[in-house]
Amino acid sequence: MLKKQTQRKLALYFSTMIFLNGFLVWRSEHGITIGLSDFSCFYTAAEILHEGRGHQLYNLDLQEAVQRSATPAALVERGAVLPYNHPPFEAPLFLPLIACPYSVAYSIWLVVNVGLLTAVIMILRKNLRFLGQLPLYLWIAACLAFTPITFALIQGQDSIVLLFCFCIAFIALRRKIEFSAGMWVALGLFKFQLSLPLIAPSLLLKRWRVAGGFCVVALLLALISLRTVGVASSLHYPEFVWELHHNPKFSWLAPIGSPNLHGLLSVLSFPNHPRIGTACLLIVSGLLLAAATFAWRTMRDGDPRHLDLAFAATLVISVLLSYHIMVHDLSILFLALLVALENAIAGRSAASWSTQSISLCSLLLWSPLILVLFKFHHLEALAIIFIVLLGSLLFENRRIPSPVPAKNHN
Repeated sequence: MLKKQTQRKLALYFSTMIFLNGFLVWRSEHGITIGLSDFSCFYTAAEILHEGRGHQLYNLDLQEAVQRSATPAALVERGAVLPYNHPPFEAPLFLPLIACPYSVAYSIWLVVNVGLLTAVIMILRKNLRFLGQLPLYLWIAACLAFTPITFALIQGQDSIVLLFCFCIAFIALRRKIEFSAGMWVALGLFKFQLSLPLIAPSLLLKRWRVAGGFCVVALLLALISLRTVGVASSLHYPEFVWELHHNPKFSWLAPIGSPNLHGLLSVLSFPNHPRIGTACLLIVSGLLLAAATFAWRTMRDGDPRHLDLAFAATLVISVLLSYHIMVHDLSILFLALLVALENAIAGRSAASWSTQSISLCSLLLWSPLILVLFKFHHLEALAIIFIVLLGSLLFENRRIPSPVPAKNHN
């Protein structure tokens, strides 16, 4: 349990961050009002389904026509359509909101996101032994002070839904309900670039119950996609996403400068030798995936701390390996950081450079640094912090002693 004085300092620090994030909300008020938020692409997809034109969901001209009707000022100010580039099965989730005007629908989705955040706080507070002893107001303050969550709320994004799914999956793994854990990870396939790296170690280690739960839900989602947009549009979806990423009109979707491994290497690699950058990306990605797999093997030792640190490390690896990622997607690191800090506090009597490094990385990610890097278009620098955090988690995982087998006195 943290001392009262430390709690007061944390409360003051979080209050400062909430003020800065509040300023960001204030600056975004105009954009939210006219429909510049990312929520407009979900509203667009739902409107297309409502009109019975699901087979044309990935037609950019149709998406533009719908946005011109629903949020005309945003389309003019943005200068281009905000494409719906998510899988087909996610669009029906927003169908009930079509009955409301855009502004009301955005407000309802905001309430849903706040409700999911509240659930995440309550679940983690109940299951994290040491951090769970902290006052509720500190948990709420920590949540509101985490800049990626603020971005997700402003944009009306689905990143908080993903955070909730991963939170439930984590608790299910802790309780050894592996089939359920796999199901919850699969429910996050609307951001497959983050869900697939998270499930990959379980597939490689042949954890069939986790893999089974994942495959069952993945198959169900595939059937929903087929029912929603048809076979042709479902098969066209990967090509649609690929074309968006290589269309200069949507350059903001490109990985250059994004807060992941791809973004970092795209800045560091030689511009005239793209093959070198690609080769480095493949090699480092393979190493990170191997590291995640190795971390999950330690679960066999039976110490729950191994599971906690392995899960947190894999979340960080998912962020690093993702091809496409925005600031709001970093909301899932809220879970990773809390799990990492829980274990750092639990082992404070044996503090090492790794626990101190975890604390430092957490402080940086809960600081104005993300706002500064976002302002100056250098979010790729965050990948360096993620790599340091990952190394610290993996080292901390290894230094946890394996349980000594009980002696047989017979």
